[in-house]
Amino acid sequence: MRRLQRTIEEVGWTKAVPTFAKQHTVAKAFDAMSREAHDCVLVVDGETLVGIFTSRDFLNRVAAVRRDPREVELGDVMTAAPKTLRPRDPVAFAINWMAIEGFRNVPIVDDAGAIRGVLTVWDVMRVMDYLTTRPDVDSARIGVVGISKGGTEAYLAAAADERIAAVASLIGVQSFGWSLRHAAAWEARAWTLRAAIEAAAADSGDAVSAPFVRKFFDRITPGLVDSFDGPMMLAAIAPRPLLVVNGDSDPRSPVGGVRQATASAERAYAAAGAREKFEFILEVDAAHEVTRDASRSVLDWFVRWLSPVKN
Repeated sequence: MRRLQRTIEEVGWTKAVPTFAKQHTVAKAFDAMSREAHDCVLVVDGETLVGIFTSRDFLNRVAAVRRDPREVELGDVMTAAPKTLRPRDPVAFAINWMAIEGFRNVPIVDDAGAIRGVLTVWDVMRVMDYLTTRPDVDSARIGVVGISKGGTEAYLAAAADERIAAVASLIGVQSFGWSLRHAAAWEARAWTLRAAIEAAAADSGDAVSAPFVRKFFDRITPGLVDSFDGPMMLAAIAPRPLLVVNGDSDPRSPVGGVRQATASAERAYAAAGAREKFEFILEVDAAHEVTRDASRSVLDWFVRWLSPVKN
């Protein structure tokens, strides 16, 4: 485990992050985010961190309720008292914590509380680049695990980066396209963005419906419901080891969509002659949760496929 305990300081983080006072407007902060290509700004009182304002905050707390960003102050819509990391925290801890909590941006502070910057999802992606350069890391045996949205990010990352040798996705696999084709399922996939979808529908004079949600997804994440949907992305990982764990009672991941994605994976692994490298576990009476059995399955999966080859 020592090789997984490298620190954030060794890997690096985004240091030049804009800072604003609570009294500054959302418009001013969002202009800086757009101009400097940041997903967030930090909100300070003097030199003390008091909040973080992200693109997700803008979507849910400003755009979704149709507030004028020129009139809204950051202090009213920021995420107050954000959780933080320190430079000496292990990278493995940061990745796991961000996946579990669903964080895309986490402020970095030193022991005195001074702001050092932000660890972002992009910074986490750089961990792969970093790991492959280290002499004490076997770059042929790197695994990735993710939970919920992190589970989705895990299989997307594995599909795009062949340096990931094995992957486990927990309560994160779904077919967005399947959900939109089934009346009882599309609302489950739109649940986390409900306020923004309703606001966008109101602005356009449309009712919230599967066709409208399809247009919404096409606008904010092109390809999500077709080219880069679960069935295509899981299949792209073959023949590398892939474990999928979902619950049969998960309200956010309709079983029909999960089965469509995993069926596509099964066909791809069979065609690659690697049936044994794909496993799908559908836990009975499990909701949107990671059970003890699921955690044990992940450990067993990585031990099975990432253990050193004995001579």
